[in-house]
Amino acid sequence: MMKAGFPPQGRRAFPRFWTPLLAIALLLAVTAPRQPALAAPELDERGLHIQPWFLSSFMDLAEDRAQAQAAGKRLILLWELKGCPYCKLLHEVTLADPEVRAFMQENFETLQLDLRGPLEVTDFDGEQMGERALGRKYNIRLTPTLQFFPLDGEDLSGVAPKEREVFRMPGYMEPADFMQVLQDVARGRYD
Repeated sequence: MMKAGFPPQGRRAFPRFWTPLLAIALLLAVTAPRQPALAAPELDERGLHIQPWFLSSFMDLAEDRAQAQAAGKRLILLWELKGCPYCKLLHEVTLADPEVRAFMQENFETLQLDLRGPLEVTDFDGEQMGERALGRKYNIRLTPTLQFFPLDGEDLSGVAPKEREVFRMPGYMEPADFMQVLQDVARGRYD
């Protein structure tokens, strides 16, 4: 007597009509048009990976923040370093994700800074210094690090450097976790 639901000994575990269906499904999966691969991000003259949508700046943080606020966006300082493998991953994996990239462009203005860079930057308090000195002032210890600043118009010149940012994301994150942080900061859920 044969039990219901079990094939008899020596028979296939699935009906014969599945074989051609599986072959067709496999053929369709192999020949389906693929999403074009994104080009690897370019390196700038300093050796940092760049994105075409990063903020073009005169390196005046108060001015950059005002420009971001006028567009209804938050300012992000993205600290990177030449040769940093996690910075490369950030660009090649996380920022290559179309959902992450679109959300960042819609909600944030991103200014890229070099942790060891010599470019002159004017801080929110008007103090001018090189990127390296600014990184020390903000206690940036590793790359990549993202600093998020308030959306409202509060003047940051009289605020202590560590109190200026509303959130800091040190280190590399995979796209899903990175996206969650971006959404939380954009919605003001960082307390």
